[in-house]
Amino acid sequence: MNSSSKTTKKKVLTSALAVALAAVLLIGGASIAYLQDSTPTVTNTFETNSVNVDLTEDETEFEIIPGTSEEKNPTVTVTATVDSYVFVKVVDRTQGLVDYEIADGWTLLKSTTSGVATTNIYYRKVTGSDNEQSYSVLLNNNVSYDASLTNEDLAAASGKVTLAFTAYAIQAEPFSGADEAEKAQNAYTAASATAMTVAADGTVTTYTSLSSAISNAADGSTIELNKDTSVSYFTSSKDKEITVDLNSHTLSLTSTYSTTVSKTDLTIENGTIEAATGSSSAAAATFAVRSGATLTLENVTATTTGALLYPRGDATEVNVINSDISATGSYAIATNAASADNYNCVINVENSTLYGAACGILINVPCTMNVSDSTITGDRQTVIVRAGTANISDTELINTQTDEDVWTSYDNINWGSGNAVATAVLTIGNRNGSYSGDATVTLSGVTCTYDETLTNSRGVYLYGGVTYPTTNTTPTRLSSITIPPVASAKLYRAKPTTQR
Repeated sequence: MNSSSKTTKKKVLTSALAVALAAVLLIGGASIAYLQDSTPTVTNTFETNSVNVDLTEDETEFEIIPGTSEEKNPTVTVTATVDSYVFVKVVDRTQGLVDYEIADGWTLLKSTTSGVATTNIYYRKVTGSDNEQSYSVLLNNNVSYDASLTNEDLAAASGKVTLAFTAYAIQAEPFSGADEAEKAQNAYTAASATAMTVAADGTVTTYTSLSSAISNAADGSTIELNKDTSVSYFTSSKDKEITVDLNSHTLSLTSTYSTTVSKTDLTIENGTIEAATGSSSAAAATFAVRSGATLTLENVTATTTGALLYPRGDATEVNVINSDISATGSYAIATNAASADNYNCVINVENSTLYGAACGILINVPCTMNVSDSTITGDRQTVIVRAGTANISDTELINTQTDEDVWTSYDNINWGSGNAVATAVLTIGNRNGSYSGDATVTLSGVTCTYDETLTNSRGVYLYGGVTYPTTNTTPTRLSSITIPPVASAKLYRAKPTTQR
């Protein structure tokens, strides 16, 4: 091996050792320690809390027997892990027939009265606990009936005699006020604004709007408005019983479309309904109640410039109890004879005031109408019974028409649709048109009020093959009136003609 070859190998070895040394130095440099420190982990724990309320009662159906008492045990149960306010709302429609006291520990927060309904809100403050805390609402879980009550006292009761309870609960913090009552009031406002309602079966329902409330509420629930509420319209189509308690507030229906009630047994109570202007046609009324459904207005003031209530269909029922209805451009209640699907409804009016500019109540299909202890007013006709059965008792019928020509405008011509018929306080029968079913009217304790100084004014207008007051049963379109005769009612009995 020559010297140059040895020199080359030496250079290669030297270079390899240099590279290896550089690698070692690099690795060694990575192990150099920095200035540093650390702490143990500090874990923050947040305790979950809850406020839950329940309302239970063993029995909800009772018999009023003077001189007796019976157990009634509405009970509020709270599971609240933080200090909380508990409220119970008592809506009393017993009209003095049922005696009871509120149990110890409840403090009256406020009291309001609307019609025959008195609403009392009571509260108590409870200490947070993981355990259930139960409180009776009534003293000794008892109601009683005065021994001095008579048949007349019970018969004088208006509408349903009921005593209803709703419970609320809400955390006590951060509500403040000058005193405990003001704190409780502020808490109640927030608690009721959460729209928590407790049904008779203890089901709790929350809602964000009236429409979704009715759709989602459990059968038997009461939905309470916490403030004046405006919605376009709503549809109630669930097969269940629902109550909307207006709670002395106003429900505004802003759309001219009808609110449709189907399948539901719906009660709207204790407040005001203001409906947008709609068509004067009964078929475009504020409320259209379809086959098999029930709509009850109780302790309600309702206004519309269209028609308000349109019951239609087999087994449909409309009830107006202790209410005031004003339809300034049309009918308070009216049926529609356009289809046989609209037949066989039931209309009940008790202790109420109805006004319809076109006519207070119009029925023109086979149906049943019962009116008692009420005042009905109309500008053209007060009540029209073109077909169907009407039973009117202890009621004043008022007609405000002052134009002589209007009183006779349909005496000698065929009648049209709706209230395009003969003018009277009470118009009975049918002059023409395919209105199926007899028109039958029974009156008891009825007064007709109208301007008797007008030559052509009349209390009762009959068209059909009958005499007054005896019924002739031969015509196919029977118009009949059974009284003692109406007070101050001039009768106009039109000459019968062939009817279609």
